[in-house]
Amino acid sequence: MFSALFHYVTFASIGAFHPFKNWKSPSVGFGQCLLCSAASYFQSGGHEGIKKEVVENMALVEKMSKQGEFITCMSGQGALSMRMYPDGMKSLIRGWSKSFASGAGKTEAIYLFLVSLWLTSMINYVLFLPTLWNQHAGLAISSYVCYVSLLFNSLRKIGSFTFFSLCLFPIHVLFFLGLFVWSFIQTAVRKQVKWKERSISIEEEKKKKVIK
Repeated sequence: MFSALFHYVTFASIGAFHPFKNWKSPSVGFGQCLLCSAASYFQSGGHEGIKKEVVENMALVEKMSKQGEFITCMSGQGALSMRMYPDGMKSLIRGWSKSFASGAGKTEAIYLFLVSLWLTSMINYVLFLPTLWNQHAGLAISSYVCYVSLLFNSLRKIGSFTFFSLCLFPIHVLFFLGLFVWSFIQTAVRKQVKWKERSISIEEEKKKKVIK
């Protein structure tokens, strides 16, 4: 449930689901399922070549894009499903903390700007919702219904998120904001992330790449 906004932002920021998507190949891909020819995979170096990356799926797709491959992204609705973090909240927090702030740093400027604008408006709405309720209850209710409807209509194409859970979207927004800040601290300040009981030093991996 708490992955909802992270998936929504991921879909919005890769540049693969807008009206002009056929004009330009997206530079990133989804980590849950990547499909390519064996020749393209080995030419890019495969997983061996990106094993030290924090966001390995983005690194692999970036390599393939540079070698001339055209990237296509699909939601997988009705064809593919999985539970990303079956081990619970701890696994979810570590998983998104590992990748989200780093992924934002690799997002194209135009998509990053538009997604940031949308997130800022949603965060402001949630923070000022109590004030809006006190002053204009009718407007607060109608706008809340619009937000829930918009999120549900989009997220039902991405994952199995229930309408009831999205009725609690202010909790999703606050959780997203807190985890994004934590992800930034982990990747940009401490330069170390944890995943599956392993500590990954981002600074050390960068030095290794420079030496190579």
